[in-house]
Amino acid sequence: MRYLSTLRYIGRIFFFPAIFVLIAFSPVQAKEPSLPPKVLLLHSFPLASHWEVKTRESFRSTLAASRTVEIYEEYLDLTLPTVVDYRGMLLDLLRVKYSQIDFDLVVAMSDPASDYLLQHGQELFPGIPKILNSGGWNELKEPPRNRKMTSVYFEYDVLASLRFALKLFPETTDVLIVTGSGNFTKFLLYIVRKQLAKLGASPKLTYLPILSIEEICDKVSRLPSNYLVFYIGIAKDSTGRRFRPSEACKIISDAANAPVFGISDTYLGSGIIGGKLVSSEMNGRTLGKVALRILGGEKPEAIAPTRALDKTVFDWRQLKRWGLLGHPLTAGAEIKYREITFLGQYWHWFLIGVGLLILQSLVIVLLLVQRKLKREKEQERLKAEQSLRESEQRYREMFHSDRVVQLLIDPEDGSINDANQAACDFYGYGFDELTNKNITDINTASPEWIYKAMGEAESGNNLSFRGKHQLASREIRDVEVYSSPLTQEGRTFLHSTIFDITKRKQAEKALRISEEKFSKIFFDSPVAVCITTINEGRLLEGNHAFFEQSGHNREKSIGKTTEELDFWSDPVGDRERVLERYRKEGSIRNMEANTRLKNQDSTILWSLDPIIYDDQKCFLNVFIDITERKKAQEALLQSEAQFRILVENAPVGVVIQTRNRAAYVNKKAAEAFGAKDREELLGTPVLNRVPERFHDLVLKRIKLAIVEKQSTPPLEYQFLRIDGSEFDVEVMAVPFNYQNEDGTLIFFQDISRKKKEAADKKTLEAQLGQAQKMQAIGTLAGGIAHDFNNILGVVIGFTEMALLKSQNRREITPELSRILEAGERARDLVRQIMTFSRKVEVELKPLSLNDELKNIVDLLQRTLPKMIDIETDFAADLTPIEANANQLEQIILNLANNAQHAMPEGGNLAFKTRNITLTADYCARHLEVKPGRYVLLEVSDTGMGMDEQTKEQIFDPFFTTKDVGEGTGLGLSTVYGIVKAFRGQIICYSEPGVGTTFKIYLPAFDTQISTTDVVSSSKSELATGNETILLVDDDDALRELGRQILTMVGYKTITARSGEEALDLYTKQKDALDLVILDLGMPGMGGYKALEEILKFNPRAKVVIASGYAATDAVNKALQGGAAGYITKPFSSAELLSTVRKLLDLD
Repeated sequence: MRYLSTLRYIGRIFFFPAIFVLIAFSPVQAKEPSLPPKVLLLHSFPLASHWEVKTRESFRSTLAASRTVEIYEEYLDLTLPTVVDYRGMLLDLLRVKYSQIDFDLVVAMSDPASDYLLQHGQELFPGIPKILNSGGWNELKEPPRNRKMTSVYFEYDVLASLRFALKLFPETTDVLIVTGSGNFTKFLLYIVRKQLAKLGASPKLTYLPILSIEEICDKVSRLPSNYLVFYIGIAKDSTGRRFRPSEACKIISDAANAPVFGISDTYLGSGIIGGKLVSSEMNGRTLGKVALRILGGEKPEAIAPTRALDKTVFDWRQLKRWGLLGHPLTAGAEIKYREITFLGQYWHWFLIGVGLLILQSLVIVLLLVQRKLKREKEQERLKAEQSLRESEQRYREMFHSDRVVQLLIDPEDGSINDANQAACDFYGYGFDELTNKNITDINTASPEWIYKAMGEAESGNNLSFRGKHQLASREIRDVEVYSSPLTQEGRTFLHSTIFDITKRKQAEKALRISEEKFSKIFFDSPVAVCITTINEGRLLEGNHAFFEQSGHNREKSIGKTTEELDFWSDPVGDRERVLERYRKEGSIRNMEANTRLKNQDSTILWSLDPIIYDDQKCFLNVFIDITERKKAQEALLQSEAQFRILVENAPVGVVIQTRNRAAYVNKKAAEAFGAKDREELLGTPVLNRVPERFHDLVLKRIKLAIVEKQSTPPLEYQFLRIDGSEFDVEVMAVPFNYQNEDGTLIFFQDISRKKKEAADKKTLEAQLGQAQKMQAIGTLAGGIAHDFNNILGVVIGFTEMALLKSQNRREITPELSRILEAGERARDLVRQIMTFSRKVEVELKPLSLNDELKNIVDLLQRTLPKMIDIETDFAADLTPIEANANQLEQIILNLANNAQHAMPEGGNLAFKTRNITLTADYCARHLEVKPGRYVLLEVSDTGMGMDEQTKEQIFDPFFTTKDVGEGTGLGLSTVYGIVKAFRGQIICYSEPGVGTTFKIYLPAFDTQISTTDVVSSSKSELATGNETILLVDDDDALRELGRQILTMVGYKTITARSGEEALDLYTKQKDALDLVILDLGMPGMGGYKALEEILKFNPRAKVVIASGYAATDAVNKALQGGAAGYITKPFSSAELLSTVRKLLDLD
């Protein structure tokens, strides 16, 4: 094989002189000039990668070998951030720029440019054939046929490459896969993971996390002998440093103690051994062949998508390094970078010498022939020179018309020999001015570095570097320079292509800062955060909290769907509910979802937003595991209480002051001060929020905390709100350093409500005391009234009997009548006492308070002095109440009477009614009141008013402020008793010199309450009879009085002093007894027990019960238990006889 190469080399030596002879002495036929087709190349980025450079070179050489083509190139810079509408601006630029050029073909040189052409090609280049070039985007492989497009694509066969590597190194057990953090390398990593998933369990695949280049080199330098390194590509390491992937490959390969394999021929020569690799050369060649078919007339839509073939190629130096020379390789494999021996290195010089001698002889012969034919060929020579000049002119035109900045530099002295118009426009110099400058005038680097770099470029090494160039305006711009040697007119120049990357560097810097911020927030967040694709729910990235809470391993989880990760409790229903919520609202906030965390059913609080990640729309998911909260609310409340120690969520106001100004205010404090937001308080003096009377106190406490470093004990005083109102607070402070300044951390709590509750409690306690006092007084008064009833019964009864017996003795009749009148007045007084003590049951009926008031007000207007004005304000839709009309009148008249005495000089007396609802909060502050609907009666006067001491006693029986003889002191106590009997509430508001208002709350009428039938007496003629009656009473005087009254009108009367005696008499004389009159309130077995026993003995027995109380519960119980009637003590003779007669007459 090596001898064939030698023969080919010798053939070249003799072939080119022969061609020269044929060209020199062949007649030149002039052809008609024709315009070459125009082809536009679209590059994705402003600087071509190694892959794109080789693809472009292969494409150009393929076209040039077949026909002349005028090529235009456009660098789209599709990496610019999408914060502004860059793509829209680019569309407008391209539309204007190429509106006057008719292209024959448009070729996209890589995936982003192909995607752009697929989207906007019809609009930018309507009707023009187009070729897309793709290395992994499925949608670009088969473009729509109706857009005059076809495609050339290449595919990574990672699995085949790795299997071939394992054949070369069969002892391999582990493969270390190395990649960086760039978007494209992440895409390649996805392809690698997908293909290598088919490899099986052996060898073990280890995906190295994203590290710095130094950390990677350290790891690959210490690998065991059973390892292989599979290099995908590094454009950026974990520190953000950028590399050409081939450059990073060289660094890693040099450090590695294990063989390195890759996926692209652009890494060959940079340390990989080789294998079946995607080929930039074959990619460009395939693009060129398809382009020639289209330029030849074929329709692009008729050309099927074409795959660029892979290439099997090896690096001889790496084969030698790893002892693989002589190892059987794939048939037809190409080996590059062979090492040449000394003899092999210089043998061709001998052949060259021989060739030169032969050539010299041939040239002499040719010169002789040429001399002979000189005259004949003179014209041809002139034409050749003209052709050469035209060729140089075309080169100059291409050089000067190119839109990329280009310079020709003399490497000897750095002078600028030539510049195109784009360079003049960029640097801001005229052509003559620019070509008179030295490169050191433009490049801001040191002259030593510049000349060293020019020397490297002149030696044949393609040079690329980044630097800074100074424009005519003194502005410094970031540039990327590609420089290579170019021979022209026998001289070597450096052809430099300059790209302005200032905006890109600014964008890269902003992007790097943004990425660093996002990365820190993302990975360090204590909340679980992950990024997934929208359609499949495939996990692209997650932070530490996500993997810790979910229980998944990061390396094994990336790239899998949430369904594969068993993330959902219900893989269909739960995820669909999340997606449905997203489709409706565009984002999700705090949605509860059922998931599986650490292989257990869990509940999370989910938030979701769409973001752009790796050039695709994804979901940013944030969730909090609330499972424990759902299981135990009490535990969660404790957890929340602990969490609220964080100042922002503290349940108390928190203020940090430095230099006596508010440096920080939490939300609770801002709310307490009534601020719109916390900014309204920040920076303001803290004394602005404290009443002036507390300024000295506050300053002393601040000094105690800052100077003496002591915590201040809790203290109660007042703060000022923004509106100037004061509120009660409890304050404490501790020393605190905030933003490197000494200050105090102030905690305060609004205790206004606490103080109000204490005041309400004190009021309730006072009400309770008053109620207990009134109850005790009522009990005492009721007991006294009961005893008075018995005494008055004797006085009134015997007086009535005396009047009956003395009808013919007129001289004593007036005196007896006066005794009877006094007894009846005393009875009325006792009844008032009984009303206050609520020992009298009231017959309640539904009535209209407004109607009753109107009648009473008419009476008052006729009876009150004229200097008292009566005002009324009655609600039109007043709800009925349940009350007793007579007692309601008694209430109004008593209050009006008090108002008259309080206004001796006249004034206003007002009556007002309203419907009102008493809330639970109100009732909590007023004893004996239940929440519900009420009718309010408000009686107000403008009299002299009362002080607190007087107001506390107004409802006490016999308490009066009137002079002796002007009142009994029972008026308001009677009112109080009646209101309580109505199940209402009376409240007095009074202030000395202002007046008094009584508010009476009466329950609104709902249902009618049945009342107990009471046998009423009549004052008609005395009823008589001859039946036998058993009279039972423990009071000797009353018993004797009853006996005389009954005997006087013809009844036979038997008496008993106790229930036991009455029961004994009744059992013995049952048949003789027609009626029993039984006192309820007796000692011993009592009246009620005696009633039960009598009725047990004779269920048909007629028993009348007598009591000093009205129809109380005991009376009602007796009536319901079988008593035939009821009479109230003290009773008159007529009342007693009438009741007896009516019951005896009943069947």
